[in-house]
Amino acid sequence: MRISDEQINEIREKADIVDFINVYVPLKKTGKNYKGLCPFHEEKTPSFVVSPDKQIYHCFGCGAGGNIFTFVRQYKNVSFIEAVKEVAEFIGIKLEFEENVSEKLDKNEKYYAINNFAQKHFAKILQESEHAKSVREYLKQRDIKTHTQKTFGLGYALPARDAFLKTLERNKINLDDVTTLGLIDKDQQGRYYDKFRGRLIFPIHTTNGRIAGFGGRILQSGAQTAKYINSPESPIYSKRKILYGLYFAKEEIRRLGKAILVEGYMDVISLYQNGIKNVVAASGTSLTEEQARLLSRYAKSVVVIFDADEAGERAAKRSIEILLKAHFDVRLLTLPEGEDPDSYIKSHTPDDFRDLVNSAKDFLSFQAAQFEKQGKLADPVSRTEAIRELVKSVALVEDELMRANYLSTLSANFNIKEKLLEDELLKLLNKEKTRKNYAERKTKERAESVRKVVSGRANLPFEKTVIKLLFSGNMEVVGEVFDHINPDVLQEPNLREIAAKLYDAYMDDVIEPSLLFDMLDENLRNIAAEIVMSKEPISEKWGTIDEEQSEEGLLKLTRDFIRAFQLQNIETQLAQISKELEETEDEAEKLKLLEEIQELLQEKKQLTKPDDVPF
Repeated sequence: MRISDEQINEIREKADIVDFINVYVPLKKTGKNYKGLCPFHEEKTPSFVVSPDKQIYHCFGCGAGGNIFTFVRQYKNVSFIEAVKEVAEFIGIKLEFEENVSEKLDKNEKYYAINNFAQKHFAKILQESEHAKSVREYLKQRDIKTHTQKTFGLGYALPARDAFLKTLERNKINLDDVTTLGLIDKDQQGRYYDKFRGRLIFPIHTTNGRIAGFGGRILQSGAQTAKYINSPESPIYSKRKILYGLYFAKEEIRRLGKAILVEGYMDVISLYQNGIKNVVAASGTSLTEEQARLLSRYAKSVVVIFDADEAGERAAKRSIEILLKAHFDVRLLTLPEGEDPDSYIKSHTPDDFRDLVNSAKDFLSFQAAQFEKQGKLADPVSRTEAIRELVKSVALVEDELMRANYLSTLSANFNIKEKLLEDELLKLLNKEKTRKNYAERKTKERAESVRKVVSGRANLPFEKTVIKLLFSGNMEVVGEVFDHINPDVLQEPNLREIAAKLYDAYMDDVIEPSLLFDMLDENLRNIAAEIVMSKEPISEKWGTIDEEQSEEGLLKLTRDFIRAFQLQNIETQLAQISKELEETEDEAEKLKLLEEIQELLQEKKQLTKPDDVPF
């Protein structure tokens, strides 16, 4: 069953976003708009703005934004259809459902349907096929019970090159769509083949329980291939935005107010099976800011558990900064040598594990222990540098009372006057504030200077290409653009505003071009439509984006374009800074400008290739 596009549009037109959001967030009229405290991040000064004219909201603090349906999805962690149902009920519209005809499914629904089909196929093989007998034995040896396998939807992909492919063909499923999801691919002769072969399959769920992608573990010992492979980026899967196991763990995380972050799929599954249900893993990647922001919707305390090896310790250190910036109470736990959560829970009771988690060190004690282990506290010089590093971590904590408590702990542990640590912290905070203010002022001055000189025309072809790539409908392409190009760097005001709105949409997993146009006002929609529909070549070297037939080609083009864009911006900044250097008499200012020039030249060197030609 599905809701017709006509009825969705009717609901969107009749619902008033101010009235709806005001039920959940107290709003106060400010000029033409309404303001309130953002429900998606902690703040004391309202930065959450709702526009009755545009029927959109945007938080200038955390970047959340969208329309009325987006708000429901973000606030309640529900699917788009569930959001439509809630808004319809609010305004008193009775929904009428159409029959579920596959041709009428929108693009993303079609992809979810394919993943659901794949999961059932792999699960059936695992549970019933004679060829999966050794895999069932493997899971038995790992003490993963049948009911747990079914809970997490585990499956098995047969080793044959075309085992899944034949099933797809028998069921007349569009192979291009399956290729987009990374379940199959084409060889150099253009023949399709299965991507997940001879692997234990782990479905990766969204917070709403839909299957966005898969992980696959090879079981054959000594195989000349990666131990784990994961689905590629797709219209429904962005690994940086998904935490493995969160769908199963979210209610327990909310109840306990604490999440446990581990490294692997099997760690999550083993702990969950043994009653430790508030556990998640970064889905085949290092922890990202998006994952931390997602987790912060459910709890503000997290215990990070990584393997007791060098790689695990590095991963833990990277996670500390990300989690502190996301305002978590961060605690870390290193298991005994040679243990991981999966092995530990098998040889101990759940209560033993809970006791271990409760003994986790705060991030400051953990870092100090790491420095001592590395011998950095042995002499006065390295000890001083280690303490400075610890104060840098404390500076990431926004809560002033919490910062004061950490400084007291540092003072007691290292027998250093608290006033000295406070002075060091103040220097860091002031330095960061000065750096931000300076960077913001210079960015503003330089952007204004460039606009006066070139009136936005020199960069216009580049900026139009940014917008065109953002409307590509390809999650990986859009992710690449936003990873390297902040909307604020676009000089043309309308294009800058379009890019900012598309970034809000991307953070809500919306990249479908037809949906993106709904997020723009009439003027911006017309500008975007002209750019997207234009057949203008990007340059003589690259031709038009529309000529790219393959996703690989489009992705390569995108990366080359980003590099060219960055190089052009560096040249513009170098010219502007050189001008400032000639005009200033202040020696301290000259030194700062020379440092900036050196940094930019280093960036340019890293970006430049020997065979570079103009874009």
